[in-house]
Amino acid sequence: MNVALILFIVSLGAIAYVYFGYALLLALLTRRSDGQPALPAESIPSVSMVIAAYNEEAIIERKLQNTLALSYPRDRLEVIVASDGSDDRTDEIVVGYADRGILLHRSPVRLGKLPTISSALARARGDIVVFSDANAMYEPDALMRLVEPFQDERVGCVCGKLVYVNGAGTSISDGERLYWNYESRLKQLESRFNSLIGANGAIYAIRRSAYVPLDLDISDDYGIPLAVYAKGYRVVYQPSAVSREEAPVSIREEFRQKRRWVSQQLTTITRLWPLLQSLRDPKLYFQVISHKLLRTTVPFLLIGLFLSNVMLDGPVARVLLWGQVGFYGLAVCGALLYRRGVRIKVFTIPLYFCTVNAAAAVGIFQFLRRVNYTAWDEKDRGQGSGVRGQENEAI
Repeated sequence: MNVALILFIVSLGAIAYVYFGYALLLALLTRRSDGQPALPAESIPSVSMVIAAYNEEAIIERKLQNTLALSYPRDRLEVIVASDGSDDRTDEIVVGYADRGILLHRSPVRLGKLPTISSALARARGDIVVFSDANAMYEPDALMRLVEPFQDERVGCVCGKLVYVNGAGTSISDGERLYWNYESRLKQLESRFNSLIGANGAIYAIRRSAYVPLDLDISDDYGIPLAVYAKGYRVVYQPSAVSREEAPVSIREEFRQKRRWVSQQLTTITRLWPLLQSLRDPKLYFQVISHKLLRTTVPFLLIGLFLSNVMLDGPVARVLLWGQVGFYGLAVCGALLYRRGVRIKVFTIPLYFCTVNAAAAVGIFQFLRRVNYTAWDEKDRGQGSGVRGQENEAI
């Protein structure tokens, strides 16, 4: 067997495993969940919701109104807006809600998301702490559903379901929405199999006693769940706790987010690996390698797949090669049409797939160069656009 054929088979097999094989294995290895009983009124825990905010004047009032409209008992809910050195009207708007019980925790200078929410957590009084982004709009019963799994004392962290809304109607928004639907299904399978290995910053909660202080330059919604798991708790997915957000609307916005997330996730794994290694947990290793580490190699596997295909001969090889050329051609056409404001469904998946994998490759190089993403950049979020906060786990 020649080298080109070996490289082709390995590359194709690894890519297929990342996107299909891993999910199939999880489905075969898991049993259907029995569901979670509703909380008795006398057992409803006290909750502190910490909302991360940096220059959110365009969206923060809507978020506060959304929070105050939640069905969770107000006498059991504390709301803290953690403002990371905002220099617009964010703090002023939040202070205007002080008479309705909203607290402002302000950092006078920008520290980054994890340092800011960690500082706010120190003043939180709830038994359960919920972390949310300013642009995450919860369904009325989201908090009640989110805390239900904590009836099990073994549960230390719960991740809710993020649903993307493609309000802008762009191809990149549609691609993100489709991809996140796939990720949500994967989270459900991982939760049943063993434990989630990450949450999403829009809607997740931890048992206060399970919190572990972390290095302040790593990803909060990836690092905190892993640290909670290392402490002996389960991290579970609760799909009935729903948060909605507008999907990213531009290629540049999507590229910046994915680039940052990959770099921070690799940093987080590196920092926490000694702790995780001490667990000697084969299930966790299987999940981290399959869901995170192998997925970050996909850009390079794609290059290997294409180059090895070029070197192969025969009718099947030629068909596969032209299939790849056609797929990348669709992505290029999608990008050109995107610049003209034209949206055609057939270009959605190729354009999104190529965008996120190109961003992942750059994110890997930035991780190797130790680029620091402690503080988020509002340009990465599309100011006031309702795009996600610092580190959701969509790649």
